[in-house]
Amino acid sequence: MTIAIMLGLLIAPFPILTGICLIIFLVAVFPANVHAAFARTGLGSHGMGPWYLLIRGPLQLLLIGWTWWFAVRSPAP
Repeated sequence: MTIAIMLGLLIAPFPILTGICLIIFLVAVFPANVHAAFARTGLGSHGMGPWYLLIRGPLQLLLIGWTWWFAVRSPAP
């Protein structure tokens, strides 16, 4: 999936569509991250526990803004 997103952002006619799809994906998985943080779901061998999931919320909002800024918004004339 990562390679498909990278190619979509780099190939000339697709960056806006890819950026919109990436933003939709990040918004769609946000409730799952919030649920995982508050339900204290296991993270395998990850040692940070629910703190990691609580940090992912603001980071995900940053990634949504970053994707919009660099892939979706119209460049200045």
